[in-house]
Amino acid sequence: MSHEYVQAFGFDLRRILPFISVKVPMNEDLFENLCIIDTPGYNPGSSGGTAADRGTAASLVNQASALVWVIGLDPAGTIDQSDIEFIESTPFRGESLYIVLNKADVKSQTDILQIMEQVAEDLSFAGIDYAGMSAYSSIRQKDYPSSGLTLDQFLRSINRRVDVIGKVTRKLDAVFDAYKAAIDADIALLDNRKYEFDAFKLDALEIGGTALFDRIDKAFPLSDQMFDTSELERLANECESLRRTLKLAAQDALTTFKDVKGIYNETTAVEKGRVGGFWAQYARDIGTIRHK
Repeated sequence: MSHEYVQAFGFDLRRILPFISVKVPMNEDLFENLCIIDTPGYNPGSSGGTAADRGTAASLVNQASALVWVIGLDPAGTIDQSDIEFIESTPFRGESLYIVLNKADVKSQTDILQIMEQVAEDLSFAGIDYAGMSAYSSIRQKDYPSSGLTLDQFLRSINRRVDVIGKVTRKLDAVFDAYKAAIDADIALLDNRKYEFDAFKLDALEIGGTALFDRIDKAFPLSDQMFDTSELERLANECESLRRTLKLAAQDALTTFKDVKGIYNETTAVEKGRVGGFWAQYARDIGTIRHK
């Protein structure tokens, strides 16, 4: 979809996309535990990409655990410097990064091999390691030569279950541990100040007798309230109670959706650059052609 097509709706189509579901046949050997994020193209020029698209792509990629970078073999048929810079801004290297040269039908096999060599050289020069590279044509529904892992092999390597409940629990613990540490630090600070104040009063009693001791008591009539930690202790208890409640709620919610088809645990991002429709077409192809 071009930006002009989206604008013709008269509203921001992205606002309703989270509520749209499209069913595509998927091979469980490759996709059972994967959630595919097909990011918007961001490159300037004919693609109509915008700064907002780049921000959206970066935000989505940062949520992923692996990256499939798709390069169109038309018109340039190589990897742009902007693509390299974007990949460099991500944490994906080696076994978590895969390169696909899409629309291979527009080039001869000799050209494809030369382009693959050039892309490999450009990535190597930039110090970017990757698991593999392959060319693909959705029109011909055909794979072309690859280097390193094939795309199927790459998908199988990341198609693994993740302890989602454990990940959510660890994130909750990190948040509540920080709150607890802050509350405990405040309690310790008040306890130390109370200890120092009581020591000061004892010193006053030893030096000036009961008269000076009483004068200090009168000067600080609210000293007990000043150093009272009961409110902070109450907050600490509430914090722990909320932690347990949220953990149970998260576990119930995730367990409910665990066996629902279409809810997966691992995340793989596909950055389109100027390429559209590759991922859905690839999924359809392997579901209807390769595994007949």
